Amino acid sequence: MAATTRPGMRLALRHGNPRGLPATYFDEMYSDYDSGTRRAVLRLYRHTGDLGAMSDRLANRLAPRKLPAMVVWGACDPYIPVKYAEMQRKFFAVTRVVRLEDSGHWPMIDNPAAVADAVIPFLRSQVTAYA
Repeated sequence: MAATTRPGMRLALRHGNPRGLPATYFDEMYSDYDSGTRRAVLRLYRHTGDLGAMSDRLANRLAPRKLPAMVVWGACDPYIPVKYAEMQRKFFAVTRVVRLEDSGHWPMIDNPAAVADAVIPFLRSQVTAYA
């Protein structure tokens, strides 16, 4: 964490984002990645035990609520495989799963138009359903 450089971070983020991240977004991300943030991220990774078990516990608590949801997933995400997009149906009342085939870990950043095209109609339907 302490040795992360701007070029190193740009290269690392290219791995999870085949479309690339906009330069302005990356510059802001790197600027915000100060020593306090780096320490916090490192603490989080070091103190998070079995993430799968924790996720299962939380998901099982949410599942009975049948919360309405839609899922937008970058199919090229190397960190959280796309198979988890469909798995959300086990825990939520998923109306639609949108796979962005050329997006990575941050589809809302690398393809905001496609994400907005998917999410805004879903949110409008939810507001109408509960109004």
